[in-house]
Amino acid sequence: MSKKWLALALKFMVSGFLIWFLMTKIDLGEAKERLADVDLSLVAAAVGIILFQICIGGLRWGMTLKAIGAPLGMAVSIRLFYIGVFFSQVLPSSVGGDAVLMILAHKHVLTLQ
Repeated sequence: MSKKWLALALKFMVSGFLIWFLMTKIDLGEAKERLADVDLSLVAAAVGIILFQICIGGLRWGMTLKAIGAPLGMAVSIRLFYIGVFFSQVLPSSVGGDAVLMILAHKHVLTLQ
């Protein structure tokens, strides 16, 4: 087994252990009560800030592509950037979202030279 696969397996085992450990320590009844007391205006503000950050990142990505001669359009660049952010959170790598973003951008406008 290569070091790469061993490191990946170790990451999954540690993550699984931590999730199991936390789930055994959480009182679901108390968590439900706390969720009922959440201020929805603060949740809406947090969602708004996250969406604003994604829009800014997508606009920056769109301007970068335009500067290298591969205009993508602002709406498409924001959408692709949002997809990249999702995969950055889901994949067990810090560059997975960037790879997905490059693949999607390549399908839309970029050519490999």
